[in-house]
Amino acid sequence: MIKQGPVRSPPWSQPASLVLDMTSDGGFRATSRRPGWVLRIGVAAALVAVLGLAVIGAALAAWLVAMLLPVVLVAGLVAWVALRVQMWRVRRGGAVARR
Repeated sequence: MIKQGPVRSPPWSQPASLVLDMTSDGGFRATSRRPGWVLRIGVAAALVAVLGLAVIGAALAAWLVAMLLPVVLVAGLVAWVALRVQMWRVRRGGAVARR
């Protein structure tokens, strides 16, 4: 038969040790903790990350506009030329496509 030792719960399920600051009459003292330097660095890092993502998003939008602008201009030019050709045909009295 295998001898078993005491059953222990895993370390991640145990609560962190808390320090309770009690007064002599049994009440608890209110903690007056100011945000530490770690919290300040974390908030600053989060702000830098959000601003960085905003800059990346704006750069991506500008790149997309820069890539699509020539395509839109060429398509507009082709449409304008097609319109002018059709107007020229009508003025000349040429055949208009009928169904």
